Amino acid sequence: MASLTTTTRPAIHQWNASSNTTRPYNFSPGDLIAFRDMVNYGNPSVAEVVDIGANGRGGIQIMVHKLEREMLGSKIWKFNPLTCNAIVQPSHVMRHVSHDPDLKLTKENVRLGWRQIGFVVGCEKYCLLQHENEVTLDLAPGDSDDEEEEDVDGIHPEMADFIVPDEEGEAFSKPDPKNLTEEQRKWVNETHAAVREWDNWTPADDSQAAIKGFVDNMAAKYGHMEDERQFTEGGDSSSLHKPPSI
Repeated sequence: MASLTTTTRPAIHQWNASSNTTRPYNFSPGDLIAFRDMVNYGNPSVAEVVDIGANGRGGIQIMVHKLEREMLGSKIWKFNPLTCNAIVQPSHVMRHVSHDPDLKLTKENVRLGWRQIGFVVGCEKYCLLQHENEVTLDLAPGDSDDEEEEDVDGIHPEMADFIVPDEEGEAFSKPDPKNLTEEQRKWVNETHAAVREWDNWTPADDSQAAIKGFVDNMAAKYGHMEDERQFTEGGDSSSLHKPPSI
């Protein structure tokens, strides 16, 4: 069982705005928040923090993945890749469940954090605590309270054959026009044009600036990794950054 405290702070800590006390820990990726969602008319939403950005006024904005119902009225919740991205102002946070970055974030602590924010966690699906005995959540292979089931690399034995290290995966390659339909070619060219125009886009407000900064940081990180990989393999990554029309 993982340690629940260090000498400086608990492994999982909950702060509530209603306590009228100063929030003791900074926001970090992996933390959970409940916040007043302005997109949802100020009603509460729950999200996982993915990054922290500047708001242009010397403060911060929180980039999150927002948990959403699987469908209207459903008791199952999930992260929809197309709609889950959101930006939250710290003043809108009503509850902050933080984790101690000095400790390994074990499955036990992940579950504890989600329970403190009001949810039960499965693999890709979630439910409210009050619906825990009414729904069946998905479980990853070997998902249990026994952390010792994982090997020294943190990969469960049943999944080892399915996980390919980044350096062994397939490198970036240009689309071959000969293998594309006209509709696919049109989509590729529209996407490539959007990538080329990205650097020329000027955000209209702080929220857009935070989004652009977030995307630029991710592009720089993974673009650098791909550049190194292509150099090692004798390839060309130029079309990754400025993709041409085909």
